[in-house]
Amino acid sequence: MTNTTRTAAVQRESRIRYANVDDDEEYQQEAEDGPQNQRQGHVMVLLPLTRRQDDGSRELLEFRVHVQIAAFLASKHLETRDGSVLPQLPRQLDRCNFSMTTTHHDTQFSPVEAARSVLKSESLQANSNQTAPRPQQRPFAILGAGRSAVSQSVNHLGYAMDIPQISSSSTAQSLDEAPLFARTIPTVGDAHASIYYLYSLGVRHVGLLFVSDEWGRSFEQDLKFFAYQYDITLTTVPYSKQINPKDTADVYQNTMEQLKQSQLKYFISILDAWSWKPLVRSAYQHGLMGNPDNLWIFPYAVELTGEDFSLDRSTEMDIALALHGTGVVNLGVKPYPPLDHAMANFASDLGLQQEVLSRQAEPGLLENYTFGEQPGRSLYQYLTYDAMIALGIAACESTGLFTGQEFYQNLLKADFLGASGRVQLDNVTGTRLGANLEYPIVNLVLSDFLDNNTTSASSSKVLFSQKTVATVEVSPIVDKAAPLNSSINLLHHRPFIYHDNSTAPPCPLPPLQQNLNLIPRWVVCFCLSLGGLVMVMSILFAMWVWNNRDKFSVRSSQPPFLVQLCLGTLLMAVTIVPMGWQEGLPGLDAACMSLPWTFCIGFALAVSALWSKASRILKLIGLGRELRRITVKPKDVIRPTMLLLGVNIVLLTAWTLSPFHIRWHRIIVEGSVDAFDRFTDSYGMCRPDHGQSYLYLAVPLALVNLGALAMATIQSYQARHAPWELSEAGYLHVSLISLSETVLLGGKFHFVLSHPYSNGNVESQMLTNPCAALPLVNDRAWTVPTIFVVLENPTALYLVASIIVCIGCLALLLPVFIPKYRQRHARVPPGTSLMMNAATSNRPSHHISGTTIESAGIFHRFGSCRPEGGQRRLVRILGDRCKQRCACTGGGNSKGQGWNDEMAVSKIGESSC
Repeated sequence: MTNTTRTAAVQRESRIRYANVDDDEEYQQEAEDGPQNQRQGHVMVLLPLTRRQDDGSRELLEFRVHVQIAAFLASKHLETRDGSVLPQLPRQLDRCNFSMTTTHHDTQFSPVEAARSVLKSESLQANSNQTAPRPQQRPFAILGAGRSAVSQSVNHLGYAMDIPQISSSSTAQSLDEAPLFARTIPTVGDAHASIYYLYSLGVRHVGLLFVSDEWGRSFEQDLKFFAYQYDITLTTVPYSKQINPKDTADVYQNTMEQLKQSQLKYFISILDAWSWKPLVRSAYQHGLMGNPDNLWIFPYAVELTGEDFSLDRSTEMDIALALHGTGVVNLGVKPYPPLDHAMANFASDLGLQQEVLSRQAEPGLLENYTFGEQPGRSLYQYLTYDAMIALGIAACESTGLFTGQEFYQNLLKADFLGASGRVQLDNVTGTRLGANLEYPIVNLVLSDFLDNNTTSASSSKVLFSQKTVATVEVSPIVDKAAPLNSSINLLHHRPFIYHDNSTAPPCPLPPLQQNLNLIPRWVVCFCLSLGGLVMVMSILFAMWVWNNRDKFSVRSSQPPFLVQLCLGTLLMAVTIVPMGWQEGLPGLDAACMSLPWTFCIGFALAVSALWSKASRILKLIGLGRELRRITVKPKDVIRPTMLLLGVNIVLLTAWTLSPFHIRWHRIIVEGSVDAFDRFTDSYGMCRPDHGQSYLYLAVPLALVNLGALAMATIQSYQARHAPWELSEAGYLHVSLISLSETVLLGGKFHFVLSHPYSNGNVESQMLTNPCAALPLVNDRAWTVPTIFVVLENPTALYLVASIIVCIGCLALLLPVFIPKYRQRHARVPPGTSLMMNAATSNRPSHHISGTTIESAGIFHRFGSCRPEGGQRRLVRILGDRCKQRCACTGGGNSKGQGWNDEMAVSKIGESSC
């Protein structure tokens, strides 16, 4: 049989099934004359009433019985055109010649049981020649089921049998694509509300525990969608429904171990109505529930929010403790007193109670049930009542002998004001449309912990206080391009009470185990010892210069320059102190900016002192060759010091006042993240702000100081041929060459490629807010080292930098002060001049021994008055020039007789020459 032939056959059969009259032709005639014969249809109600226990018995759920009573009342009001609950119902059913009967089936939350009930209806006969009510008549529609997994199973069979279906509690989004399916409950709203509420608490990592069936997986997809929209990482762990009671512990054991390994603190759990109690008990035993460090949210947990919800104190106290301080998210509906009043009247109407019992597919199921108690108010009572009313109105709107497809199209057109509000279905998906739906966040708190508790601790029941702490309003998304949070609003009503009875939410993540890579204490002590050594030596050398300022070896080298050199090395060594500043000490930003100040000013003072000294020696040598007597004063060579120092101060001041000054930054190590994408490995370092903008001041500052070092080194190199004993140029040459070598070997170029994290003390923020996951910035850098300096290792950087500074300072101090200390007892001989030393400064092979001649504090000794070898010509030249000068000035022998080399040598030392 082809699909077309089968569809036609099903539709022909449906016409008899859905509208049973005495005769089709007779009905057509009576339809013109008036409604004399009533059309009649049958509705199959598939709702859960019981839950199977571990021992195989079935537990009757009172909450579900009340939902079934609401469906029965709706069918009665349709049958009798009763407007006590919906005043507009009689007018809507005016001239309606359709009546229907119902049969209630217990699905036991099982797709298999529901499918078995539907398949049984296929064997029923239409009995088209009878007009009396027939309970065994085939259904023209199905109301149910309670769970999405059951509804999906029923829908497959209903579509094959051309039977439309409407549900009051199935929320799986996948049912939007199910044919012949409609529902009076909106979809994904509770999933959206749950995710948004946790998002408002600052939670970005959530665990999801869901039942591994069609409904649970569909709900999982909805939660994943909204979690992605709000940038929330959702870790999902499925669990299987209980099949064999003996296997329950093992199944939940593995599930709980997975949850514990996730280290999450906030969870969303989709509870299965069949096995939620064993699941909660297992979570409590594993420390996942009943723990002040965790928060659980249960969407769509209608079993936990009924007014009659309670637990047995003797056998279920652990479950009660697990639920204390949790939250439930359900669709909120404002109380509808007319239906509440009808439910209350049913509790005292024996006739209606007997009729309900007669409509049960299992007559003995409610045989021992007492209807005398006051039914509690429930959202699903309202939604189920409206679902049955929608079926009745659609049947009345369907004329003649309708098919399942024709009836479904009229069902999609349903638009009326029901107990749960306006009922209007989407004309494509069949899902209820709604505006400004409210999803209350209900806080479950054990009544035993309340101050106003009136329940005795000896009572057999454990009760809960169910307070709405917040309401999430969800509006339909009109503009799909608009942000998702534009369609949702959160209203807070009262503080949420957590498991420890406080209102402080738990930390969203476990404590961050971060390696800050702080400099070890022994490294700090070692580097400070190096800096202290240099500072002590600088101070001692300065004090020694001051105490020996009148001695020839000190006075000849100009004490101000020696003190200036000590001051420069002292400031350079001070740089080691702020260089070791790190978290735990105040003023990190100030310490960072002090680094260029102390080092550059100290470097400028030390180098300018050596530059001035080298310049002074070169000037003496140049003038000495002309045998002119000069006096070089400190003010003549202090200009380089003032110029270099002034330029440094101007550039450093501009750098400090600029927006890209140096500040303390904590930089992450790439790839060092934990399971929650938090950076675990970082290091602190002084970095300039605003990327490479600091180079506009740092480069000129470096060029000025390196240029001064180069000039001083060149000048000391030019004076390298001066006799070692006659000049300080050799000592200066050693100092400056050592310093230049240290700068070249220890220096490195560093180019920042991205903007660093501009917030300073990260550790202090972690201490004040240990729950915060600080967004450390991954500051990439390209470094070109000329020595094995590891920039990303603060310990290595501090150690190497301190050693370099110490070596540079000692390279300046020791070559200058050690010779001074060794010659501290030297005295100047009478009648010495600077010219001899100056004239021979470029002839190091000439050596005259015996007489002592002074030049800049260095001594040369002459062995005898008789020159030897190549020195004879030098003495003769000097003697001739001195003799001529003495003759011009009237000095020497007035008769101009007896002048020879020996006299020239002796006259060189006289003041007249």
